[in-house]
Amino acid sequence: MCIISSYINRFLRGEYERALAWIMGGVYLGLILLACAGLWIALDRPAQANHAFDPWKHVESIHRPVGVLEYACAGDTTELDDTAVRRRIINTLKYDNPDLDWHLPKDDTWFPQGNDLISFYMWPQSCSWLATNDPIAYENTPFRYRSRSLDDVRDACRSVGSVYACALWRDPVWVYNNQTPGTAHTDYRYFDIWMWSELLDDANDAPYYGSPDGVTVRRAFVNHETGHALGLDDPLRQPDGSYAPCSNDSIMHFPNPYCRDNSWFRQPQEADRRKVNWISINDSTP
Repeated sequence: MCIISSYINRFLRGEYERALAWIMGGVYLGLILLACAGLWIALDRPAQANHAFDPWKHVESIHRPVGVLEYACAGDTTELDDTAVRRRIINTLKYDNPDLDWHLPKDDTWFPQGNDLISFYMWPQSCSWLATNDPIAYENTPFRYRSRSLDDVRDACRSVGSVYACALWRDPVWVYNNQTPGTAHTDYRYFDIWMWSELLDDANDAPYYGSPDGVTVRRAFVNHETGHALGLDDPLRQPDGSYAPCSNDSIMHFPNPYCRDNSWFRQPQEADRRKVNWISINDSTP
């Protein structure tokens, strides 16, 4: 009120130009502060190229401390050798491109905050073997890959409307953080990741929907479905039948059936890794 009264007095004294300059200066300063605040929010928020499930769905294990392994199992297929299936999946997650795969040390470029590793370990036995012979290990395996026939995968994935592959959340657990009010939510102890075995066949000479080759198909699908277990969703269907978001910088934005003009990425992109990191540090256990 005192400032307003001062402006009025100056106007009354005829100091119109000086008062106007002060007013405009205040307006400009306010605009600058708003712009800075908007930039800070944009930098602090996760990249919008992809998006998390709403409500969030991901394995609870991504909140665990540094160095805790993300256990995976695979196999139980009648169409490919189980050992080959396990090798191809863990190669995709960890070895094919160590600089870009999901299994990646978090540094100042990709992971300025949060846990230091998404560190995968593939059991040498199948998921069904673990369930029968080592139930404790099986219980602590959040990534469970099921390589099956197309009919089996279609039946398993019917609930989410998928045909060739899907990631299904299992065994919910209520999570809260005493240090961060408002973060209470449901995580999941494990994901069943179903994949048509043909998608894991590097020698497949009939690539999926125009993809370059069988290796690209295997790596794209494994990384895409693993992205679901880490908390990332597909593009959402819009009223006109299109999908969004469809920026060409995410393993979640497949050319088919979602974003037809996009590239076939073999590994997660920077936006994907940043979003998973954001989920892991903003949605955490005590």
